Amino acid sequence: MAWTTAYTSTTTQVAYIWLRCAPSALPAVCDQVCRDPYVFGVDRLDGEWDLLLCVAVDEMSDLDDVVLTRLRSTPGLQAVRSAVATRMYFDGSNLRAQALEPTASAVLAGARDRPAPAGRGLRDEDAGLILALGADARVPASRLAASARKSEATVRRRIEALRRAGVLVLRCDFAHPLAGWRTNVTVRAQLPAGRLDALASTLQTWPQIRMCVATAGGRSNLLLMGMLRRPEDLIALEAKLGSTFTDLRVTERSIILRSLKRMGRLLDAEGRAIGMVPLGAAGRPPAPA
Repeated sequence: MAWTTAYTSTTTQVAYIWLRCAPSALPAVCDQVCRDPYVFGVDRLDGEWDLLLCVAVDEMSDLDDVVLTRLRSTPGLQAVRSAVATRMYFDGSNLRAQALEPTASAVLAGARDRPAPAGRGLRDEDAGLILALGADARVPASRLAASARKSEATVRRRIEALRRAGVLVLRCDFAHPLAGWRTNVTVRAQLPAGRLDALASTLQTWPQIRMCVATAGGRSNLLLMGMLRRPEDLIALEAKLGSTFTDLRVTERSIILRSLKRMGRLLDAEGRAIGMVPLGAAGRPPAPA
């Protein structure tokens, strides 16, 4: 019902891809994209598009390969649309369930505020650490050290350096439906570019918004993902967005019928983790499947 994972924040290009499929082909397409290590998130949608994929690749040309080679040759695929992330303001790693006492939250905030050490970026020997932490961010340092054939102190220092530099992102996920958040939604919108930073700063305080990203492509420059209690709460969310940002125009909204994959974890109908596909570019290995 809850699990931890880790991934890198460097040298990747994130994009969002919408797919429309023939009904008979949808199960096979779902299976294919869920097994792809470079597709780190898969959601089934209502409305015009059947699936939303969250993709991380090394270069923009790799994204073109995903769209043209991997997807367009898929039997039963009828249409593909993509939007490239131009700025990730915040994602699920920033989500706070508000389950901690204020004093405990203050301790964590203080740890995040410590200055980052010198030496940002990844080394070749970091790959094994990241793969292991991607499967379980709470794996003991002693086990990581034994696998890497390094001292436990060295491994601890390296993980802390990557984390404090923002290169290594640790996160905890949970089964949203079992926690009462039974309606996940996506909202695409258009807002003047000069207003995006202010919007993101405001939305980061809204508990129902778990992701905010600026995008290029199409008639929208903003993609939001939210967690709501009931489908009708989407109306209230849109109304609040419109009253808070009068120059924002919602161009599209969808209810997520089911999340199939999140940060590499395969999910069942209740949102529980039932398997894992090691991340590609977002978690740095593996080679394309």
